[in-house]
Amino acid sequence: MTNNDIIALYKNAQLKTEFINNYTKAKFSPQTYWTERQAENQWATIFSMIAEGLSSQTMPQLHLVAKYDLISALLMISEKGLSFDKKDKQIYLYVEFSEQQIPQLKVVLGYKGMQLMCMRTGLFKYLTSELVFQGDTFTWRGEATPPEFESAGSTENRKLSCGFVGLKYKDGDWLHFKMESAELEEVERAARAASYMQTGSEENSLYSTPWRNRMLKIALWRNAYNWVRSSALAADSSSWLEIDQTGHVGVSSQKEHVDPVLAKLAR
Repeated sequence: MTNNDIIALYKNAQLKTEFINNYTKAKFSPQTYWTERQAENQWATIFSMIAEGLSSQTMPQLHLVAKYDLISALLMISEKGLSFDKKDKQIYLYVEFSEQQIPQLKVVLGYKGMQLMCMRTGLFKYLTSELVFQGDTFTWRGEATPPEFESAGSTENRKLSCGFVGLKYKDGDWLHFKMESAELEEVERAARAASYMQTGSEENSLYSTPWRNRMLKIALWRNAYNWVRSSALAADSSSWLEIDQTGHVGVSSQKEHVDPVLAKLAR
């Protein structure tokens, strides 16, 4: 898309109205809904990101993807009430090139977005997550009982044992998810291998930086999120986003909404 294409999309009243309406029907937090002003700010945020990609190689080159895919993503994300602001860590957009060098839009659900969707069920009071390393005090007591856990302090030079997520119901009961070290380390190996394929070095992976524990916690949350989402607890599947093991979201078709917008832009 050219700069004029982006301006035309930004000025498209039909698209903006649907985008704003989607947000105002969605929950901003477990207790409150998005206001029109907050939705307007999201409209400005995403188009600022698109425009910045035109002039900066360090920003996602969102202007390169097909209009249909971009509009579908805007409507899908606004419908789920997730923030485009990177600081909120709820949703991320970037562009990846296929083997045929075709730009493809990629959408990743951030860990804050996963936590927000869990809390929006209205079932839980709060959530917690921990990584357990050798030397920590830890006893797993099943899904319904909090484990015995006490950290031994710095994790430097200590091997990972497991990770767990706890979700406390409003009535005081608990639900727990546990992920073994072998599963978490397999996610890490895959990420390092992907970094090697893309950049020629595993050292460019965030798992090779002081962010390793943060990345392991995100991997833990992705699996916990899918576990909760697919359970009987998540009966209203329309309020969730389905993600794969890397956190990527399949952008659902918004044909009935996108086609009228594209027809108007073509005039």
